[in-house]
Amino acid sequence: MKKTIVLSVLALTALFANGQTTRNNWFIGGGFAFTSASQKESGTPGSSNSTVFLITPNAGYFFIDNLAAGINLNLNSTHSSAGSNGGISSTGTYFTAGPLGRYYFNVAPTVKLFVHADASWGSLKETYSYSGGGVTVQNQPSVPISIYEGKAGAAFFLTPNVALECTAGYQSLVEKDNSGGDNIKYTTGSIIVGIGFQVYLGPGKNKK
Repeated sequence: MKKTIVLSVLALTALFANGQTTRNNWFIGGGFAFTSASQKESGTPGSSNSTVFLITPNAGYFFIDNLAAGINLNLNSTHSSAGSNGGISSTGTYFTAGPLGRYYFNVAPTVKLFVHADASWGSLKETYSYSGGGVTVQNQPSVPISIYEGKAGAAFFLTPNVALECTAGYQSLVEKDNSGGDNIKYTTGSIIVGIGFQVYLGPGKNKK
């Protein structure tokens, strides 16, 4: 009897471990990040602050076991304050959308490793204001941007269908500025460490 129970538990564990990323299943979720920093210049009484809020929703479909493709979104809001001693403050927001690809590796009953790549395109909008001698607000024209990202991560399944994800990777943001008749391209490379959740849904059958 005990042997039967143990074998049943092991069979169910194996089903949960492999079922989430089998063909015809899908996932939906994403990650988020928030950072805040304060900067003080020597010899000045004030300081400036900056905050960044990032949301990355995504969804994917498993065309074959462990391999999924889908869509990835990037929503970013960045604000830099002028500081108590005056200066220029700025607010920037961008939205991009594009395809993603993921491949999973089964390493433990409730843990999967994965590699992820995505590319997305959209626009960046920035607003500048000056404090000191009056306030001037300048809205900049929207600028086209593109984002390319590659990362690796681990999915820790809290339940058979919900996973906590931890990721680390590299992101390249390309900004094209055509204002004033100039054609200038800025490229910003960043190391991104993130955390998020994914919900895995579908038939959940273990295919051989």
